[in-house]
Amino acid sequence: MITRIIFILILLAYSITSNADEIKEEDVKVLSASSIFKPLIADPKWPRFTIAYQRYIRGPFAKNVFSPNFGAALPLAIYEAENGIKYEISVHGGIFSTMDIGSSPTRLINADYMGGLALTIKNNKFDYIVRGYHTSSHVGDELLLSRDGQKIKRINLSYETVEAIFAYNFSDGLRPFIGGGYIVHAEPKNFKSAELIVGADYRHTEYYIMGYARPIAGIYSKTSKNYGWHPNISLKAGMEFKDKFAMGKQLQFLLEYYNGRSIHGQFYKKKEHYIGTSINMNF
Repeated sequence: MITRIIFILILLAYSITSNADEIKEEDVKVLSASSIFKPLIADPKWPRFTIAYQRYIRGPFAKNVFSPNFGAALPLAIYEAENGIKYEISVHGGIFSTMDIGSSPTRLINADYMGGLALTIKNNKFDYIVRGYHTSSHVGDELLLSRDGQKIKRINLSYETVEAIFAYNFSDGLRPFIGGGYIVHAEPKNFKSAELIVGADYRHTEYYIMGYARPIAGIYSKTSKNYGWHPNISLKAGMEFKDKFAMGKQLQFLLEYYNGRSIHGQFYKKKEHYIGTSINMNF
């Protein structure tokens, strides 16, 4: 039954650009191991498994932050048409948390939960992804009970976003992208806003360290009315290890830099500036 539902979703996606009658259910690959859309390297809210340490140059509550994130982009089905165009329906979900490890005891600052569906189309060097997802934010009780948290007015922040990103893959490993979105529903209501996304990824085409690792880097910027249309800049660079070395998944060791408004829930009006390092695994 689930396979039939996924097949119908692929059929609807394919019918946008082609003759849907040509699809056969047996040609749809269900529950693939990896997505046809490569993760945005520097997007701090892309669903993946991450263990990060961040040293804040400027931040509202902490100097030393531990950020464990848990998430994945899981392909439900992939279909490749005779003309080579690939279509994918996937589930995106994750938990993005920040913890103050400079306090005693360690306290949770914030946790954001996101989940939704994505449609991806890959046409030669062109990548397109459209996502619809829900995000809800929760301030840590430990922070609210602390001296720093006494002045915080807790907001029940949750919203639904529709987002589209277009990317182009150059042969030298560079992939610039641009996109946008709109928060179609939000609580509180004044959080509704259009969003602008721009950036680029770079994945070196050759592997080093006995053929296991390659340099990668990314820049990501997202802004909206909620950020006063100020650009939030995220930079990441490091090494990515081959699937065979990393238990069948992409393993990355990265240095991080962020300067802009906070991406952590109700603190979006606060300014943040940090450097850090992280270990990431993309599913």
